[in-house]
Amino acid sequence: MKFTTKFVAALTLASMTIAAQTSRAEEEVELFPSQKLMQFTNDRDPGLGTIEILTNGQGAMEGLRYTRTTDAATRGVRAEFSLDQVRAGAALESQQGINALVFKGAIDAAKGGKVTFTYVANGMTGSYKSCEATLRRAGNEWVLIHTNGQRIQNAKITTWSLGISNLEGLCN
Repeated sequence: MKFTTKFVAALTLASMTIAAQTSRAEEEVELFPSQKLMQFTNDRDPGLGTIEILTNGQGAMEGLRYTRTTDAATRGVRAEFSLDQVRAGAALESQQGINALVFKGAIDAAKGGKVTFTYVANGMTGSYKSCEATLRRAGNEWVLIHTNGQRIQNAKITTWSLGISNLEGLCN
């Protein structure tokens, strides 16, 4: 795959921004306890994406944290979204101004609700695909339930040259 000079410059700037955000994030105090909801792997690099639910002292959802490591030697990206931002659509992965992976849902802070994962299927045409799951509170734990009734803890992002072809384990 060939990359333009503009694309490489954008990636370099993005990596410098991520490094600055990561060093600041390490200094910050965690305001809400978190619970790991699920993890993503992908077929492009050894990176790992983790979605965590941020909760208050009573276990109600306050927001979401997404962390993505790019390899074993780097910390990667860490972003936190308020519950209102999640309801509007939290862009977990973005590249060149395109929201590649978005988590969105009409979520009740105490009970959960239906959530949608929307992903760019073709960046050239701007087409997207999506799939649904249910975010549910089960006692003190938050779980993600597939439409087939099974709990989702891991998914794999499969890609092609212009986008994402599937979210295996989530959209199939």
